[in-house]
Amino acid sequence: MGNDPNRFWWRLKERIPVARIRGSLIALCIYTLAAIVVFYPVPFRLNAVLAGFSFRDGWEHAWWPWFSRRLLLEGRGLDDLYLLNHPAGLTHPYQWSLIGFTLICFPVASLFPPAATFNLLVLSSFVLSGLAAYHLCRELTRSHWAAVVGGGVFSFCSNRFGHALAGWLPQMMTYVYPWYALLLIRTLRRPTLQRSVGLGLLAALGATMWPIHIVYLLLPLTIVIVGAEILQRGRSFFQSSSIHHLSLALLITLAVALPFLLPVIVRRVSGGLDYLSASGVVGHSTDLLAYLTPSPYHPIFARLGIVPSFAHRVFRDRETLRAALAYPGLLAVLLAIWGTLKTKPRPWRWVALALGTAILSLGPILVWGGRPLEYTVDGYQAHVLLPYQLVQALPFLDWVRTPGRINTTAMLAIGVLVAYGTADLQERFDGRWLGGALLPVCLFGFAVFECLPMWPFPAGDATIPPVIQRIADQPSKGAVLHVPMERRRVN
Repeated sequence: MGNDPNRFWWRLKERIPVARIRGSLIALCIYTLAAIVVFYPVPFRLNAVLAGFSFRDGWEHAWWPWFSRRLLLEGRGLDDLYLLNHPAGLTHPYQWSLIGFTLICFPVASLFPPAATFNLLVLSSFVLSGLAAYHLCRELTRSHWAAVVGGGVFSFCSNRFGHALAGWLPQMMTYVYPWYALLLIRTLRRPTLQRSVGLGLLAALGATMWPIHIVYLLLPLTIVIVGAEILQRGRSFFQSSSIHHLSLALLITLAVALPFLLPVIVRRVSGGLDYLSASGVVGHSTDLLAYLTPSPYHPIFARLGIVPSFAHRVFRDRETLRAALAYPGLLAVLLAIWGTLKTKPRPWRWVALALGTAILSLGPILVWGGRPLEYTVDGYQAHVLLPYQLVQALPFLDWVRTPGRINTTAMLAIGVLVAYGTADLQERFDGRWLGGALLPVCLFGFAVFECLPMWPFPAGDATIPPVIQRIADQPSKGAVLHVPMERRRVN
């Protein structure tokens, strides 16, 4: 009887979480369908266009997956940019810090040409970010459909649409971080060796996706989640096994990620990368009024005339949508408030994360209606200083001029609060349809609709110009990097 194959398969079936897998597949299908709709026509022209505004950073991020794959297959280091500045070439240590991003792109770049690779990575980033946030919300609320709504609010938020418009591919690939938060919570609650190792590896991957994610995503999530646990447990936290498992995870993270980050750190300390210091921090901070208005180019709201008049002061033109979008959606805010008030115990850690990162996204000084807000004291004019003024003093942040991107972290927290609110509403509507899928699907659909920047989604022409194709067809020792530019300078 011990070798009965039927008994073996029965036990295996009992161990497989069928309901969880089914729920994940349903969420995956919903997010995939939503991505196909909101990014139309990009999914139907994968190799002919690049998602986002023409002549923006998407061209660079379409090039890197192709070139980094070539470097790895040729046995070169990621810092060996030998095709740039041809024939002398050049090297740059920063590229090693993108090893996580590069390895994720590698299999896609191996199967598809550059334009299709870029577009597929953009679409999958929204689908997988929704799925990762879905898993986090499901863990916290124990509700499948509430998690679908919460994951969608995070993945299809205004700020992430702005990144898509700009072609900032690494900024869109945020699915590592909800999974990191989920595993961190599980490690704190039920620490095991396997979870510690997984947490360390996941954090290392997150740290090497794009360096700024360390400060804008990994650190805020870790500080708030661990800090809340310390406040709840008190001194007993430091005497529990949780602290030992977190220490192990940290050591694994440093052992895996530090070798790839170290070249940049060494060059920075030696003064070899001072030219990377960036200006324009205030211009890339979130305008306070941006939280109160949807895109003035919304396909329906703009036609109905319900976009506030001050929206055009915040968004001077279509291009400013790239870094200025921050509208969380009225429905999402109401659901988040409802979830905060009706959930017990109160989800204060997620409220703190949402408010804290939203305030940080405002930058070093308060911007109101497209201009820094000023006040006069004793005849002296001054600006309203904000907490980011202190954060800006952290090492390496002088390379970063985009505080508005922290809004993505705020929307992850809001997505969790929305899931709590949706779960409570589902319990109140005990009817078969309202209490089942209909209500959450409607909430998800309207939340995404509210945050649309424009539709159809902009896309640049990615077809090869005839003159470039002619050069490529002719044997030559030269090299051409075709970067379409409308601006008169190149950094």
